[in-house]
Amino acid sequence: MRIFPPLIRSCAFLLAVLTACGSARGAGASPRNVPVEIPNLIFLQARVNGSAPLWFVLDSGSTFSFLDQGKAEELGLKTRGHESLTGGGENPFSVRFAEGVSLDIGRVKLSHQVLAITPWTRRYDRPVVGIIGAPFFERFVVEIDYRAESLRLHEPKGYEYRGSGEVLPLEFQERIPAVRLPVAVATRTPVEAKLMVDTGAGTEGMLLNGPFVTANRLLDPGRGGLEVSQPAAFGGESPSVLARVRSVNLGRFVFQNLVTSFSRATTGFGSRADWDGVIGNALLRRFTLILDYSRKRLILEPNDLLDVPTDYDMTGMTLASREGEFRIERVFSGSRAARAGLRAGDVLVSLDGRAASRMTLAELCRSFRQDGSEHLLKIRRNGEEQEVNLQMIRIL
Repeated sequence: MRIFPPLIRSCAFLLAVLTACGSARGAGASPRNVPVEIPNLIFLQARVNGSAPLWFVLDSGSTFSFLDQGKAEELGLKTRGHESLTGGGENPFSVRFAEGVSLDIGRVKLSHQVLAITPWTRRYDRPVVGIIGAPFFERFVVEIDYRAESLRLHEPKGYEYRGSGEVLPLEFQERIPAVRLPVAVATRTPVEAKLMVDTGAGTEGMLLNGPFVTANRLLDPGRGGLEVSQPAAFGGESPSVLARVRSVNLGRFVFQNLVTSFSRATTGFGSRADWDGVIGNALLRRFTLILDYSRKRLILEPNDLLDVPTDYDMTGMTLASREGEFRIERVFSGSRAARAGLRAGDVLVSLDGRAASRMTLAELCRSFRQDGSEHLLKIRRNGEEQEVNLQMIRIL
């Protein structure tokens, strides 16, 4: 997710910077574990001023932490100021700010926080009311293990990395981290792209902004692609074309034929020339990710998803692992999954006679990305099981 203030010199922004490092109780050398769920986005729960646990998205691509306006009113939060912000969609949106807020995230207590307050319009399969953004990442060294669905927080002071992961330098703009990576399309010479590291981009592996695409002639007329419109938490939707880049390098890790979103937005983040684009969870989830803002570095430790082909979905559905089950999260209109009668919420029981419980998400991803293959799925819906034949067809 991309959320920025229009003018960095705004009073509300400066106040947020000054309060970003609010106190954390229970600091110590040992990392602290925070319960999370990572189907595609990173979901966690937090108490706001001692409230009942509320669902948030952990989003390194957001300058602010956000709370839904209705929930803020319910909790009696006082707001002040006014800003017009831009997000992932093409439309600007308005926010007010609540100051001196406490957030309890797991056993971590953050005090004196500033929350941006605005109506929350994006819908998920849980009642999400906001975003945990830049102030959280500035406070800790944040370690995200996508495969184990775990979040570990380290105190920056005294933190020492001793692993063998790839270390990439970070730079910051509007409190948001970016890496510079070589991107190659077709037969052209690789060009360097300044890409936001965005844990709030759930479906994107890489997105390239319109001005960068145009300046480097990356999307030739007649080259083909899939016209889509990507929903955003704020600011509506953003039009783009899905096509492939020849390669992108994350240090020593090279991804070839990566499905990439080429933005066609005329307003909002996708139209900005001061950023070249985004790398999101579809690429980041192939690693354990360590965001160390204090030392301006990103550390990538590969997991077993590293070599899963970066194909666009061939099923017409998205699948997530949750509570020991594989559940269909979304079925795209007009897709083969939709025509086969699959629905969001269906639980995958078996694939070709093999129990899904004996398979990993990586194995399922590989099975669903074999062009021309056909699979027999057994699914459970409302307590009843049924079988569905589903054929894989590459569309990009």
